[in-house]
Amino acid sequence: MSYKKVEDIYWDKVLEQSNQVVLLTKKWSDEDLLYPYSDLDLRIITQDNIDFFELNEKLYKAHCNTVMEVEDGERILEHPAGFMYKVSECVGNEVYKIDFVKTSFVNGDEDLFIRAKSSLDPKEIDKGWLESFYNKRYKRFTMKYEYKYKDQAKNKIFEKYCIVWHYYIPCVYALQCMVSGINFTNKIDRDWYSPEFQKKIEDFKHGIVPKEEPEELIREVDAELGKLVQKYSINWHIKDSKVGYEAKYMLRTRISRLLFYLYPVNSIDTMYLQQRECGELNSIFQFYKENTAGKIWDSFLLILNDDCSVSKKLGNVLTFWERNREEMEYIMQR
Repeated sequence: MSYKKVEDIYWDKVLEQSNQVVLLTKKWSDEDLLYPYSDLDLRIITQDNIDFFELNEKLYKAHCNTVMEVEDGERILEHPAGFMYKVSECVGNEVYKIDFVKTSFVNGDEDLFIRAKSSLDPKEIDKGWLESFYNKRYKRFTMKYEYKYKDQAKNKIFEKYCIVWHYYIPCVYALQCMVSGINFTNKIDRDWYSPEFQKKIEDFKHGIVPKEEPEELIREVDAELGKLVQKYSINWHIKDSKVGYEAKYMLRTRISRLLFYLYPVNSIDTMYLQQRECGELNSIFQFYKENTAGKIWDSFLLILNDDCSVSKKLGNVLTFWERNREEMEYIMQR
């Protein structure tokens, strides 16, 4: 199995459910991913006149069907797509540019993808997001390692993978973007890394796992990052990066994600994904509350702040969304 094979199966499963998806993309390039440990961050591009709720239900089914068919699908497809765009938005350069510039083609209308991506400026960066991305590295690493393989040998490799791919590489990437002022489209095919870690990255690609224990590997990463921060003399002015206009594209995918986290296949443990989803939903709803006149966002935020389990909160969000489906459809279409 390979990412290409997984992507082909996914595309087939999507088309079995709906003919309204015209393009499937993913964040990062193939060179940035390490099979089968990296997950796919998918993006959906649809026809303009669709029912988003209905499409999400179909995408949930397509996602489940793919997870059940591919080996290690629980990890590779640990969550449904995170962003959804309409064709007119891609043509009109109305996508979330900072994210879209880092995507690569998976399947569908390749001409549309090339047209949309060619109009993007790689020098458009979000410094606040990059600073936050760098400084939340410990939290991100801990959350990523929550996933456990049933195969214990894979699980040990995955722990070391997380240290290199979800701790070291993203931090170096964020630093390089801030120093250069360029929103680089890939992370791995660069000369940013020390010779020692470049070798570790290349070894990983060839199935050779670092011999160091995880604790030692983390100490090495800390030392490397310390050298880079000192080298570039970066002055940090840290603020939590808030969700901005990209909230619209994120909102459109939430139903499929909620359904998958609440009703997963193969008895997958989605608790850490549910916790992360609560945080993302809170940011999205908060953005809409601050920037629109609708009172519905107060209700959503009250649900998320209720004193109950995470699963109960997300289930209540889904129920409330269904009750207000017409209003939510109107919002997502705009």
